[in-house]
Amino acid sequence: MFKGIRSRLIFSYIIVILVALAVAFLALILVSRPLQSRFIEMRLVSELSRISLPLKQELRRNFLAGTPLERLSPQLNNRLTSSNARVLILRANGQIVFDSQEMWTGKTIDLSSSARSRQQGYTSGRAIGPNNKEFIYAATPLAAGASGNASKFHLALISPSPRTTTTVLGDLWVGFLAAGLIAFFLAILLGLAIVRSVTKPLQSIAQAAESVAQGDYSQRVPQQGPTEIKRVALAFNSMTRQVQASQIAMQDFVSNVSHDLKTPLTSIQGFSQALLEGATQDEASRQRAATIIFDEATRMRRLVEELLDLARIDAGQITIDREPVVLTSLLKAILNSLTPQAAAKEILLVKDIDSLLTVVGNGDRLTQVFTNLIDNAIKHTPQGGQIRVEGSTASPPRFDRLTPSLNKNKRFAKITIADTGSGIQPEDMERIFERFYQVDKSRKQGQGLGLGLAIAHNIVKAHNGHIQVQSAPGQGTTFTVWLPTTEADISTAISRRK
Repeated sequence: MFKGIRSRLIFSYIIVILVALAVAFLALILVSRPLQSRFIEMRLVSELSRISLPLKQELRRNFLAGTPLERLSPQLNNRLTSSNARVLILRANGQIVFDSQEMWTGKTIDLSSSARSRQQGYTSGRAIGPNNKEFIYAATPLAAGASGNASKFHLALISPSPRTTTTVLGDLWVGFLAAGLIAFFLAILLGLAIVRSVTKPLQSIAQAAESVAQGDYSQRVPQQGPTEIKRVALAFNSMTRQVQASQIAMQDFVSNVSHDLKTPLTSIQGFSQALLEGATQDEASRQRAATIIFDEATRMRRLVEELLDLARIDAGQITIDREPVVLTSLLKAILNSLTPQAAAKEILLVKDIDSLLTVVGNGDRLTQVFTNLIDNAIKHTPQGGQIRVEGSTASPPRFDRLTPSLNKNKRFAKITIADTGSGIQPEDMERIFERFYQVDKSRKQGQGLGLGLAIAHNIVKAHNGHIQVQSAPGQGTTFTVWLPTTEADISTAISRRK
């Protein structure tokens, strides 16, 4: 019955509302009788203050004139017709000498011991009457003298105590029930609005998740509702973007692998078959076939190594040995090895590298990074172009965002590789470091799987560094690599090697 979040939330609201109404009703019952008693006392004191002054004056005149109390009763009743309270006149010893209802005359009650409040000549409280029932009273002293003899009297107004709890409930339940029903329905309407604000975004996320399960990875959900729901929507959108990117990368991978592995295998199979069948009769033909087989096998080995590097990155198995690496020597060695390749295209290699540029890291992995970047620059630079490699020590812009884990390190090695090639289209810039993504869609033989930049990006990241790229169509491309370098790290690495 209550399997859905909507029904559960509404049921929870109903339970909370009912409990709140029950607690409020119980509290009202507990405070109703004390409040009623206090209100009655205040009313009696107010009424007594209104009638006591003229009544005192008349009683003094009658007492001085020697008028007996029996003759005063009709006069007092006429005076008290405007008061709804019961009036008593008592002697100092508690004997009742006058009762407006003529029921307790001559009987005795004790008011002095039960007084709870005394202010400005008035006392009030509760007492037990001759009928053994509790009543509330307000009294004030009334002094009268006759022939030099003073007799003290008290004027009192009394009212029955509040009725029992059952009677109070009978008086309150109708009004309280009406108010409770109104509050109940208003709370239900408010609860429905709140439930809708929570469940509607969740329903959108659920529908989008079902679409993703059916293969539609373009689903996005609006970030609306409470903060927690917005966070779920943000996480869902981030997940679908990553899944979509993974699917695109997988499609690129299948396409690239099928092409880059099939082509060398075809060449190896064809030339090895020619050797077996004796189609290559002279030494030059056999040498050419063997060279092609060797080159294609080398290419396949390189592709397999890239795939293995990618697998190690995913598994977190790439370890970076911390040792001092002189980037000056490393970059010069890479440039020397790639100079013949650049010379074949008449590309000018310009280098401007600080002589004391040193970082802490893995020399082999950094060689892999810079070889890939410079090799890509040579491939995408037209004949007669120029590639400039610069190295210096600097602080990167927006330092905290690039390398938040190295806030205390202000010295970075900055290596810039700029070419005069065709540049990169704006729509390709965001995906330049994605796996299997290739800017050049022509799929020329020997271009690889599109893993080089992705692997380089992860290696630099493992060194707590960062790669930036700037490019515009027809204006060339510039890659900038930032690598942290600190004297403390270098000395530590050297001491470990010793």
